[in-house]
Amino acid sequence: TTMSRQIVQPVNQVRLTNVAVVRLSRGGHRFEVACYRNKIVNYRQGTETDLSEVLQTERIFTNVSKGQFANSKTLKKCFDTSNEEEVCRFILANGDVQVSDQERAAQLESTAREVASMVSEKCVHPISRRPYTLPQIRDGMKAAGFMVHPTRNIKQQFLDCVRLLQEKRVLDIERAKMKLAIVLSQLQEASHDSDNDSDHNDGLTKQRDAVTTFLINEGVAAADIQPSTGDNDTRIIFQSDPSLYRRMDGIARHDDVQGRLEIIQQCVTEEGDVTLGHELERKAQQQQQRDEHHVVQSSGKQHATQSGANDNNDDTNDDIPALSDTLQSGLRLTSNTDTNNDDNDHDDHQSTITKVANSRKAQKAAQKKSK
Repeated sequence: TTMSRQIVQPVNQVRLTNVAVVRLSRGGHRFEVACYRNKIVNYRQGTETDLSEVLQTERIFTNVSKGQFANSKTLKKCFDTSNEEEVCRFILANGDVQVSDQERAAQLESTAREVASMVSEKCVHPISRRPYTLPQIRDGMKAAGFMVHPTRNIKQQFLDCVRLLQEKRVLDIERAKMKLAIVLSQLQEASHDSDNDSDHNDGLTKQRDAVTTFLINEGVAAADIQPSTGDNDTRIIFQSDPSLYRRMDGIARHDDVQGRLEIIQQCVTEEGDVTLGHELERKAQQQQQRDEHHVVQSSGKQHATQSGANDNNDDTNDDIPALSDTLQSGLRLTSNTDTNNDDNDHDDHQSTITKVANSRKAQKAAQKKSK
């Protein structure tokens, strides 16, 4: 009889698959923890705080591949504590992650996609006010030479990407404006207790004008501020660049205003299909602006030219007698010179004729002698 052979697998063995090793050297010893590859970055960014979702096993190793654990005496010596959870958090925050090239490339691609998506959502064309598509943003990022960082904050990389696209002039792009409203709450409460409506309306108008002046001085365009809908309108609605949000909040909290700032729309963009009439109207407005700018420049140049011409005319009137004397003297010199030149040319011509005649006589005499 032959005995049947079976390969028995131990049932208590935990295999570490899809593992990312975080390694830290401290006090002359090496410590390692086994983590999930897709969770270590989330933990460091703060989106994941549960250690059970990050660590494959809540044990500290001296060598993960060999399955060697660190003893509590060594942990107490190097970390001043034998609590493995605290040591795991310290290693996760300060250790080195062993990542392969394919994982690093996939992580960079994911980060670049998130940055491009944020740019497409929060940025528009300056004239059409319409957002760019995701492929256009990705092509612009490549043309501008933007490089993503694997662990840096996505929002900060988004701001750097927009700034680089504007500096390189790869795309005509700017951040979409926010639609905000400053509510004059103090005057709104006073309107119920005021007996004189005209005085209240005058005070409200003055305060609206003061807030509008504040907004324009802080960089808000006058065209982006909506006019009031009535005398009792306590809301000032306007559009502002997102970078000015803190300043707008400071204006709303100012002692002279004592209001509050509300966000009506996060990103103001044009929506819907583009019609031919809308595009023609937009291009006509652009052409009108260019023409007005050209007229202003040309009028300034004409004014400068006319003033310069008047000065030149005054100088010319003063110099006319002197110029006439100079021209007359020059004409006399020219006529005398021409006369002398004619006499010299005549003498040269006569001498040339005489030389030619003498040379012919000499040739005839030489021919007779030879005969």
